[in-house]
Amino acid sequence: MTRQRLLKWIILTVVMGLVYTNIELFFRAIGQDLVGYDLVKNDQLKPWSLAGWTSLWMIPIGGFASYLVGMLNEIPQTRNWKIWQVSAVGVVLVFTVELVSGLFCNTLLHMGIWHYTRFDILGQICLLYIFPWTALIPFTLWLDDLLRFYMFGEQRPAPFWRYYHFLKPVPRDDEFIHGEYR
Repeated sequence: MTRQRLLKWIILTVVMGLVYTNIELFFRAIGQDLVGYDLVKNDQLKPWSLAGWTSLWMIPIGGFASYLVGMLNEIPQTRNWKIWQVSAVGVVLVFTVELVSGLFCNTLLHMGIWHYTRFDILGQICLLYIFPWTALIPFTLWLDDLLRFYMFGEQRPAPFWRYYHFLKPVPRDDEFIHGEYR
């Protein structure tokens, strides 16, 4: 890997990791979901406090998962995939990264970053999160394309809403003709 590609990988991973942790904070705050803790039940945290938490370890973990999802958009073999197909593979990638990271960090190193107890696989991933992740994968693709455009001068991304046409292929810059997308 060249120095420039390594720098691009680090920048995308850190930025996407920061976005990942903020999304996690937001959803935990509105869902009152402090994974593995009963603070609300024990009256130590009020439901309307909108408190959420995450671990700083989620920056590299979430960043790496998001980077992998963004790379789906860069592989020539996926050029004609529909958004729903890329989303399905993206969810599998995210769950795989979280499962492996969870087994390493939580089971092997006993860090206790998270632990799921409902609809889980080995306490490391919650299958209920398939639905929000399916909805977030197109956002991840768009954000990855946007960062690549502004930070590295790569292809201009399609408008945000185009990434949510689940029955169409992932939007490409070459579809941009005379100021409009086909």
